[in-house]
Amino acid sequence: KNQARAVDSVQASIEIESKQKGEAQRARKFLEGHLNEVEVQLETANRSNAEARKTL
Repeated sequence: KNQARAVDSVQASIEIESKQKGEAQRARKFLEGHLNEVEVQLETANRSNAEARKTL
């Protein structure tokens, strides 16, 4: 009985850890995508700023 409960507990822990790992991977992909968008926006802003300075 105790062994069966211990096995069930370990299996539940593994399932939770696996689910959390998947969620973390999805969050990482989302944040990496967002970071790429922000980097592109920054590059665009820097180019615009450089062009504006040339006209001054």
